[in-house]
Amino acid sequence: FREAHTLKGSAGMMGFDAIKSLAHRIEDILSGVQKGQFLLDQGKTDVILEAIDRIEALMPTGEESDKADDNVSDLLERMGEFQQDSPEPTAAMDCEADGGEQDEPGQADTVKTAPPKARKQTEPTIRVNIDRLDKLLNLMGEIIVNQIGTEGHVSELANLKEKSHELVQLFKSITRDIEELRSSLDSNQADSLSQKINKAGDTATAVSAALDSAAANLRESTASHRLALKELHDSTLNVRMLPLATIFSQYPRVVRDASRSCGKKARLLISGEKTELDKRILEQISDPLLHIIRNCVDHGIESTATREAAGKPEQGTIRLSAEQRGDMVDIIIEDDGAGIDVARVKAVAVQKGLINAENDMDDDRALELIFRSGFSTAEKVTDISGRGVGMDVVKNNIEQLDGTVTVTTELGQGTRIEVALPVTLVVIDGLLVEGGDQKFVVPVSSVREMVVVTPEEVQSLGSQRGFLMRDTAIPLVDMLDALGRGQISDRQGKSHVIVIQNGSYNLGLQVERLIGEQEIVIKPLSPFLGHHPFISGVSILSGGEIAVVLNVLEMASSLAAGEGAAPMTARTGNGEQQQRKRSVLVVEDSLVVRELQRNILEAAGYEVNTAVDGRDALSRLDNDPVDCIVTDIEMPGMDGFELTVAIRQREDVGETPVIMVTSLNSEEHKKKGIEVGADAYVVKGSFDQKDLLETIERLVA
Repeated sequence: FREAHTLKGSAGMMGFDAIKSLAHRIEDILSGVQKGQFLLDQGKTDVILEAIDRIEALMPTGEESDKADDNVSDLLERMGEFQQDSPEPTAAMDCEADGGEQDEPGQADTVKTAPPKARKQTEPTIRVNIDRLDKLLNLMGEIIVNQIGTEGHVSELANLKEKSHELVQLFKSITRDIEELRSSLDSNQADSLSQKINKAGDTATAVSAALDSAAANLRESTASHRLALKELHDSTLNVRMLPLATIFSQYPRVVRDASRSCGKKARLLISGEKTELDKRILEQISDPLLHIIRNCVDHGIESTATREAAGKPEQGTIRLSAEQRGDMVDIIIEDDGAGIDVARVKAVAVQKGLINAENDMDDDRALELIFRSGFSTAEKVTDISGRGVGMDVVKNNIEQLDGTVTVTTELGQGTRIEVALPVTLVVIDGLLVEGGDQKFVVPVSSVREMVVVTPEEVQSLGSQRGFLMRDTAIPLVDMLDALGRGQISDRQGKSHVIVIQNGSYNLGLQVERLIGEQEIVIKPLSPFLGHHPFISGVSILSGGEIAVVLNVLEMASSLAAGEGAAPMTARTGNGEQQQRKRSVLVVEDSLVVRELQRNILEAAGYEVNTAVDGRDALSRLDNDPVDCIVTDIEMPGMDGFELTVAIRQREDVGETPVIMVTSLNSEEHKKKGIEVGADAYVVKGSFDQKDLLETIERLVA
């Protein structure tokens, strides 16, 4: 209520009449609810949320014209129906909304004024560009590397101290030997030699004592520096941390809209939203979590009739929780729906040729199939899910963040999806290993355990090598072979093997030598060096050596799918195409329609650019070519027909698919659209977002 009142006043001062009117209506409805005039039922909630969407659509450009007022007039009329029996808001009502009281006539002098409340002190804040924070964290990384190098020098000094002790003992031994030989030497020579040796011994003793003191002081200083550096590092890192509530707050609305679209009843319960993650991880995990939650509604929660028949509450429950566990954060999404029919998953996998009918796959491995590209058990495609795209992208995005995603399910009871993510990607605990003449880093968070495997223990597991670990078959992969860099030098003797766990899949990574564990700072791989799916970045070690940081989770997933080694590829051509989202340019002069189409396409996973007319679209295409163009026809300046002609005349974007979405539904206009080069023609009057998405998907495939 207070937010609506404040928004109304602010919009009025800025002259944004449409926004002011909508906020005013929201305030009126909530005021009536507060006063007990009516209940906040589903109808009122729907219209309030629709009004909020309209306000958000109007805000980016502050569109305030007669057209903008017309865009909201229908909504204002519907909202006004809730207060037809209530008086129009007056200045007095506005004052009451502020918590004040109107004076009765003649009582102005008798009203006592409450003493002013002390203003609550707010903590001073400043805005800092994220790139500056990144530079600061990179500098922190360099300091950490220097700290590791300093600790190495402390070890060298300790070794020197031990050598000085040995030297002192040697001088003492020589002194004893001279005393024994004194009788056979000239007394003057013996005295002179003895004095020199004693002096050298005293000097060695003094040096040893000085080294002891210096080593102790340096050790103490280094320990103090380490603690201060850790505190500074943690404080700097915390600047980039944001609570999960930043993205969790959008999901209740998603569940509400998706359940309404599916004709179901569902609620979302959130806990652990104060748990913090690095801002960049938050940005990249938002869409994968959104997709999982939408799937819970569409595939997980049953219809009301089905739930009642099963003895369940008619409203399904989805729980979203988060908890920090050391350097990782666990995000859990679980529902009390139908669960996943694993037998059907296997049957669909056989039908699609992903596995053989004779393949005796356990349930855990079968559940991993839902993350295969194009895999879906849905009997029908909806605008919510079921296209067989998305879950593979979800898994890939999570693993690109060095995270994992696992699924457990019970038929008829529900499904639980657990996403584990590192708190930050800047600094990690790494296991340093060696292969060939290169050092590599394996994130400790991905390591299940380390074992030594003899040649006799290596067996053939189909087309792969492997070994048994506590009666579990573990595929064995040569690290260098997986990276396309040959093989490790000694595969015939005992091997150091790091067991990696990714969900239900385990992988044994064979390395030449284990060096040890240390904290490392990850730096991104330069684009000039190319791209490798199994490499996350590089790290500079204390001695100045460069270690390659491995993405072992991606390695495990790829090898589990039988994709084999992955060579280094340049970031151009098809490689780049696979790394980015498909992009769509929406050309529409109506702000509301433009934002509606943007929301539909972004929810489907597309990257969306917008333009307000044909000329604006051509200008944007000069700098940002796209995979598909969705355009209106009737626009000021250059219309959709002229835009399509101009596009077809250009060499750089001439082959880009063009879809016309317009209110013009005559055969003449449709024919003209095809003649100028449009690939598809969609009429707004019969607009169905599913048809639009399927048309785009078909044209850009």
